[in-house]
Amino acid sequence: MRKIRFLTIACALTSGALSAVAQQTTTTPLSLAEALSMAQSNNPSVAVATSGIEAARAEQRVIESTWYPTLMVAGEWSHTTSPIGLSANVGEMTGGALADIAPLFANNPFILNILEQVGQTTIALDLVPRNTASVGVDLVWPVFSGGRRIGGSKIAGRVVDLAEEQHSQTLAQVASQVVGAYFGVALAEQVVAVRKGQHKSLETHLRQTKRLYAEGMITHAESLVAEVAVQQALAALQQAQGELALAHRNLCTTLGDEECNWQPTTPLFMPRGLPSEEYFAQAVAVGNNTLRAIDIQHDITSQQIRIEQGGYLPQVALLASQRLWDKGLDDGLFPRTFVGVGVSWTLFDGLGREGRIARSKAARQTTEAAKSQAHSNLMLAVEKLYNGITTAIYESATLEATEQLAAELVRSRTKAFAEGVATSAEVVDAEVMLAEAKLGRLAALYLIDTSLAALLALCGQGDNILDYISLADL
Repeated sequence: MRKIRFLTIACALTSGALSAVAQQTTTTPLSLAEALSMAQSNNPSVAVATSGIEAARAEQRVIESTWYPTLMVAGEWSHTTSPIGLSANVGEMTGGALADIAPLFANNPFILNILEQVGQTTIALDLVPRNTASVGVDLVWPVFSGGRRIGGSKIAGRVVDLAEEQHSQTLAQVASQVVGAYFGVALAEQVVAVRKGQHKSLETHLRQTKRLYAEGMITHAESLVAEVAVQQALAALQQAQGELALAHRNLCTTLGDEECNWQPTTPLFMPRGLPSEEYFAQAVAVGNNTLRAIDIQHDITSQQIRIEQGGYLPQVALLASQRLWDKGLDDGLFPRTFVGVGVSWTLFDGLGREGRIARSKAARQTTEAAKSQAHSNLMLAVEKLYNGITTAIYESATLEATEQLAAELVRSRTKAFAEGVATSAEVVDAEVMLAEAKLGRLAALYLIDTSLAALLALCGQGDNILDYISLADL
């Protein structure tokens, strides 16, 4: 008896605290369509995927810039330790002509002396001063790279496609998470409603047992059975209220919202006209983002092989230079304009090219194996989800009949108890049976809705859940 009283006091305190919290919180209606839209705007995973697209497009622009020439303005100043120029002996420059002339003036010492001094004279000519400076424009334009620029541009485009597929996959996953969190709140609210109804009915039964016990029509044990059932129902109600608060918090986290004051307005639903399993299998094979991402990765590895094979070919570029200003440079020695063609051809690099080609081919084979494995896993997932949906649909129909039976048992046993031909335990069992049937049917609906959302996410059709809701019997 002490345990029952203690449980009664604890449940009452917890119920009062939860009621106070509920009174202080104001809620805003939120449909599933609005929740999906909000998640696409606020969910951190979607923001990360969006940034991935922007980064891929920026990288594409970087790679495509190699198709254009590079134009640079360059300036320099230099100082040499000695002048740059020419220095030569006159005798050496004349090739011995002065020595041949000397015999003609053998009788004239004066001229011979002059010829000797001239022959020993050294002439120096400074071509470039020790301090020079210049400013010019240099241009480099690659015109042939062995197909590497073409392959790089194609890879950059496919990387953007890959980022977009990952973004779509993220949206589908977030949509599935939103559906689970959203209907999790709807389920928790229905569970609270069922538990409240059960608790109210058992309280009515408890009052009836107390009256009959006071009149001496039933034993004290019968009254205790009803009292324990009420306390158990109250504990289940409070547990359901706690789970409802957690479900609200989970929804707000999924939506990326911190206020957490939303009230779902779209109820759990039973889909009507569910397509066949083959339809979903074909939709997954065509629209699944994972399979499409693997196809893109396969294309990227194929382009990478072509890029590595281009390493066997030369690279050709146009070169040009125009000096705009200079100091100390002679235009006769240093032309102001230069135009040419540069060729670079790697003949041997230590078998590095062969290794990179083999590595890229291995990567391509890996993507082929990954696609086969992913396809098998997805087909298995489709089968499991579809079987879960169909099984839950059958269970829902069975539980609906069970609920009708339990409701009839509650009515008949309550009447029989009032007439003294049924026990309190039988009434309690009927009430528990009714509550469990209602909860089971709600759980089946939740499983159907969340499994359908996951199935549509695998097909790349996460938002199509709204079409099934519009056709459902709500």
